[in-house]
Amino acid sequence: MARDPDTLMRRAFAHRAAGRMADAIEACERVLAGQAGHADALHLLGLLRCQTGQVGDGVALLRRAVEAAPEVPQVWWNLATALSGGGDHAGAAHCHARMFDLGVKREWQNRLGEALEIYRMLLPGVEPARRAEFEFGISVATLRSGALAEGFRLYEARFAAGKVPPGRHAALPRWDGTALDGRAIVLEGEQGFGDTLQFVRYAPLVAARGGAVWLDVPAGLHRLLAGMPGVAGIVAPDAPMTAAAAWCPMMSLPAVFGTDLHTVPAEVPYLRAGSAPRLPAARMRVGLAFTGSADNPHHRKRELSDGALRRLLARPGVEFHLLQPAIPAEAEAAVAGAPSLVDHRGAITDFADTAAIMRQLDLVISVDTAVAHLAGALGVPVWIMLPFVPDWRWMLGREDSPWYPTARLFRQTTDEDWDGVVVRVAAALDARPSG
Repeated sequence: MARDPDTLMRRAFAHRAAGRMADAIEACERVLAGQAGHADALHLLGLLRCQTGQVGDGVALLRRAVEAAPEVPQVWWNLATALSGGGDHAGAAHCHARMFDLGVKREWQNRLGEALEIYRMLLPGVEPARRAEFEFGISVATLRSGALAEGFRLYEARFAAGKVPPGRHAALPRWDGTALDGRAIVLEGEQGFGDTLQFVRYAPLVAARGGAVWLDVPAGLHRLLAGMPGVAGIVAPDAPMTAAAAWCPMMSLPAVFGTDLHTVPAEVPYLRAGSAPRLPAARMRVGLAFTGSADNPHHRKRELSDGALRRLLARPGVEFHLLQPAIPAEAEAAVAGAPSLVDHRGAITDFADTAAIMRQLDLVISVDTAVAHLAGALGVPVWIMLPFVPDWRWMLGREDSPWYPTARLFRQTTDEDWDGVVVRVAAALDARPSG
């Protein structure tokens, strides 16, 4: 007679599939007699007890199963189902929250398929009070997977989930894509500068549906975006445009237009730069942004290490141009010691200034920050250095971007390994023709 747990568990699952519940229970009990903490046996026996009407015993076994296998989402799901069936909705909600945390953990391990399986298992049964939060989490993972149409549809949950404020034009009718017949519409920027630079590409498409398009964006973008094709004007910071016929958050426009991977409006440049003092000739002029905004919650994931920054700046034959208006104090020494770096901090007052400088460069190298989006929008070649778990817009496993045809992506292969990224960027610089 078989005694090893693996054989007994195979038999238990086979008995259950055939409807022989008593035999399946006996096999699980034999496993537990020799190994009391066997997670699979606890899990299956808990399910069997619940299915045969012994719900109290089943729940107790499932609680032991989640203690033995806290990383297995299906165990939490079955415990939640058992608790909910017994009226313990708070206990079920706790299990759902633990599952959601497991999904987030899988995302940060770049195990995106597993994260999406967890999220999609959760969503149909999640309690209404937390549905928006769950939908938002699923949207980010879905967008990162490249399923843009589904992801942007779910991304609308960001408002109900409290991830972004409602917007100062939210009292106006929300635009759904219908013809505007010359009426005014406000497209309101949200979140960061980079988000606005990425999604303002939709303004000409809105204008093509008959809208007089007004942009409500941060002051640092006013000069750059005021002359964009299809834009009628910029909303004053202190005067919301209450007379407009409609409004739309800028990051909702992909959902309105049904954008998927094949229909991203990726014609560049969609922004134009003004003039700037001519830069002196150099063999290769490369713009650089090595850190993102300190206001971003993932700031440290978007900042080159000091060693990686110094190695990059030491590349021979390259004239680097600093494209950030400010840098962390701890990076000052690396910047000051760079043999060939032009520091533009004193000349940059807004993104129009940055754009004017950028148009004279051969290449821009940037971490995931607004500088990268600006380069892509201008059609300037841009190499984007990404952390191990990138923002959703860069997706996974690809070196290009459907949003920016001139972009090339350099990804960390392990968490926080900026040195490896810089080694590959340096090799690509060495192989790139100058001028």
